[in-house]
Amino acid sequence: LPISEEGRINGNLNLSRALGDLFYKKNRRLRPDEQLISGEPELQRRQLKPADSHLILGCDGIWERTTRQRLVTFVNEQMLASGGAGAAFFAPP
Repeated sequence: LPISEEGRINGNLNLSRALGDLFYKKNRRLRPDEQLISGEPELQRRQLKPADSHLILGCDGIWERTTRQRLVTFVNEQMLASGGAGAAFFAPP
């Protein structure tokens, strides 16, 4: 596949946008999960441990704009500020 170092298809499309962009899914010889991009999720199973304190979901390039540690720090600050309740929303600069 023509994937750039930044994880883009043909230097344009970020892989996290796999649910749309039908232009990249036109090859009739390939199954949907074999196209240049696919909306089929990549799943991982992980046993949670007592030390696990966060589940952070991100999309649309969040992982290109910040680090995991910066997100964890932000979530910790938001949880302290709110007394540990609720969700935190992060928008990188």
